[in-house]
Amino acid sequence: MTRLTDRTRYPFFMVPNAVYTLPLGGYALAVYLNLRRRANNPDGAAFPSLEQVADDVKFSTSSVRRGLAELLEK
Repeated sequence: MTRLTDRTRYPFFMVPNAVYTLPLGGYALAVYLNLRRRANNPDGAAFPSLEQVADDVKFSTSSVRRGLAELLEK
């Protein structure tokens, strides 16, 4: 069994409850959560590559692009 480790100061990230009430598809939600996890606090900036996000969420880069497009529409 693989042990999960996190090298950040805190082993969690927070997401506003309102995110789960938005009409987001699975790709958009997974991409949002990944970006939120990678956010550089306090300014909230995140700059991972499409390939890195795809690897993190186990989607193709085209699926990540679809998720990003949906987030930009909202």
